[in-house]
Amino acid sequence: YDQEVVDALKKVWYILDMPCGKRLAPYLKEIVPVLEKKGELKISNEVREKLIKISAASIDRLLKEERKRSYTKSGSLLKKQIPIKTFADWNENRPGFIEIDLVDHSGGLSRGIYAQTLDATDVFTGWTETICVENKSQIKEVYKSLNPAELQRQIIQLQEKLFEIVRKKRVYEKRRLEEEKIFV
Repeated sequence: YDQEVVDALKKVWYILDMPCGKRLAPYLKEIVPVLEKKGELKISNEVREKLIKISAASIDRLLKEERKRSYTKSGSLLKKQIPIKTFADWNENRPGFIEIDLVDHSGGLSRGIYAQTLDATDVFTGWTETICVENKSQIKEVYKSLNPAELQRQIIQLQEKLFEIVRKKRVYEKRRLEEEKIFV
């Protein structure tokens, strides 16, 4: 990929809050035209086609150096206090398994006080809960206040609503196709 594609990819990646390639790749087909329409992205047809077809692995490879630019440091004290499930305990094919991440919003500056968010994302549905924290010392209290059962209940409700929407859309599409056959 040439530099124009990499530059466009970086811009989209930053706008979408730096998702991994696996999450970004399928979304590019939808978001690139929207960003172009809103004037956020100005690219040629050739760059657009490459950007829409880029694979998740290529995205991660091209953004490898950008991802290294992190100014947060892991806290060993907090790691010892939080129980961790390994990959063997996970079932990503159903709601209820979450990834939690502390996101620093310092813009790369190491001085001053900046907002941080604790993000909990359900791996299956993508449902995200975000809690703003003033500083890292609040993380332990925020973690205690998380209610996994409530999060899972909300995720399951959302999943049921999404399945209902998909079902209705399929019914609508089937009817539309049947009507087209009548008029042809």
